[in-house]
Order: sequence, then structure tokens, then C-alpha cells
Amino acid sequence: MNNIKPPTFTLVILVLTSLIATALGLLGWFAPEVHPQWIDGARKLLLSWSARELGMGIAGLVAAIWFRDARVFAAVLAGDLVREVLDFIDFFRVGDTPLRLYFVVGTSSILHSIALYLSVDAVRKHIRKEEALPTNAAQVSAS
Repeated sequence: MNNIKPPTFTLVILVLTSLIATALGLLGWFAPEVHPQWIDGARKLLLSWSARELGMGIAGLVAAIWFRDARVFAAVLAGDLVREVLDFIDFFRVGDTPLRLYFVVGTSSILHSIALYLSVDAVRKHIRKEEALPTNAAQVSAS
């Protein structure tokens, strides 16, 4: 099976957000007191959040470094987008979220949505292109 080349924008978004997620995840585990999400008395919550960030960050980096396939990018970006949208919804539920986090997560959600759309579109175009190709040697020699 051939790889489906992901759009450059998708690659850039996936790598940047994966690096940020990995860095925040590691920071939360190894230096929680300096993490931007640190709240006194909520160490367990931060460790849980950091593990989630680290997992999604590593998944994105693995997809970008080893797979380089729009299908894999779409799967990772879908997971990232679910995480971002649920975080955004949770901000409203909690109510005391700093305004900067609405901006950061909202922007990230928009960028992930665009990147996901572009990845899925690349897969669709690839499938249409393959469907248009002759399927066996008899068809090729007849033309």
C-alpha cells in the first residue's frame, strides 16, 4: 500500500502541536510547579492532564516522522481535535478559565479542524485517482 502524501500545512500543524504537547506533557511530569496549568493542591490532575498531552504529542510525532501518510495524520488529528473541543467545552463548564486559554484552545481547534479537513481531502483525492486507474493488465494493453 502506498503512502498518501499529507498536505504541507497538515504536516506543519501536526509537528508543531505535537512538539508543544510533548513539551507540556514532560514539563507536567518533571517540573509541575512551573507548568502553566499548575494549581496548588491539584498535582494529580496536572499529572493526568500531562500524561494525556504527552500521549497525543508522541502519537503525532510518530505519525509525522515514521508514517508520513495522510490517513495516519487524519486519525491523530481527529484525536487531537476531540481533545481540544472537549477542553473548550470544559472551560465553559468550569467558568473560571483565564481568557487566554479560550484563545489558545479555540485557535488550536480551528487549526486542527483545517488540518484534519486537508488530510481527509488528500485521502479522498487519492481514492478517486486510484478508482480512475485501470485495474488489470488486460485493460492496460487494450488501451
